[in-house]
Amino acid sequence: MLRRLLLILVGLWLADSLAQTSASELLDIKLGTWQLTVTSRMVPYQPDIDKALEAVAPSQRAQVLASLKASYAKGTVAKRTITIQRENLVRGSLVTGDADCPKQITSSSQRLEVHFQCDQLDLVSRFERIDSESFTGSIEQTVKGTPPRQSSQTVVAKWIGEPPGKPPQQAAGEQTITARIIRLGNDYYSVVSNRSRSAMTGYAIGITMYGSNQNMRHFYDLRMLNRPPVKAGASVQERLHGIVVGARPLVAVFADGTTFGAAAEVADLMNRRNAKLKSLAEIVSILCNAQQQGLDQPTAIASLENAKSKLSNAGSVMLSSIEDAMFAEAIEKLKRPAPSRPISIQEVLQGVAPLGMPLLEDPVKDPSGAAYIKTTGAQLSCKAAG
Repeated sequence: MLRRLLLILVGLWLADSLAQTSASELLDIKLGTWQLTVTSRMVPYQPDIDKALEAVAPSQRAQVLASLKASYAKGTVAKRTITIQRENLVRGSLVTGDADCPKQITSSSQRLEVHFQCDQLDLVSRFERIDSESFTGSIEQTVKGTPPRQSSQTVVAKWIGEPPGKPPQQAAGEQTITARIIRLGNDYYSVVSNRSRSAMTGYAIGITMYGSNQNMRHFYDLRMLNRPPVKAGASVQERLHGIVVGARPLVAVFADGTTFGAAAEVADLMNRRNAKLKSLAEIVSILCNAQQQGLDQPTAIASLENAKSKLSNAGSVMLSSIEDAMFAEAIEKLKRPAPSRPISIQEVLQGVAPLGMPLLEDPVKDPSGAAYIKTTGAQLSCKAAG
């Protein structure tokens, strides 16, 4: 009996010690608003290069190949502003977001390393503290395939201030979204109810899987899916994969611009919409240019594939997959013949605006009071490209 009691006490002491170690071993940087400078580079993907070269005359291929290689080597530089909270340090979602797949985290006050091991993607991010207001990092990403696609990013981050004021939200303490799990036969469904006074246009819930007790974040964005919002007082039911034993609401966005949930969660949901809009606007620009110059479809496809190969969203698995899917869909449509003839560039363009226009509707603002969505309807048509 005494031996058993000692084992219990030792176990409690170890658990307490490990908890304290974990809390003290977070990357020692300030919380708040950070500005990132991200340089992205793609490892040349030979199938993309071959397709691009097929679209040009043999006499021009050497020049085009040199230009492509120079573009890959130079990379692209982009700036973005993010908010880092304690939760981001704990979860390792400092810059890349939190993918719904297994990960390994190694953290200390000076360094943070996170390794995502997804079915189709392997991503390793490493960050090193310079001081409390600056850090650097690198992100290496491999999309599995034959051959695999590889890319890398370097990050320079500067702290620019405390978290600004909160964006418009429902009244404090008001539960505007609820979530529960039901079982119908052998299938499990989430039931999410809108308790607000406005239509709900998107949400994310945290779900707990049976056995492993693995917690996952699941997005259901009706604007992204081009579906009607959930009316005030109504519910939406969605079939989930696997055995799900619990659900909790994380974030919701409403048609009147109000939100529910932490600012970081709202930002993740809205950044998904921005990633889709950014891709659609770029696709429109490429196809409008092809149409205005009278280029044929193989050349337009090569331009889209070249742009797709350079996609980068600061190492975010979630956002990169959205951008990749938009380009893949446009390319597939151009390659797929219509019932009696090849589909035209104009027909593909006509299908872009309906995908993007719903994403422009909700007037949601970020913590600084600026609109999350800055893309305009004109950017989804050839008027902006012309």
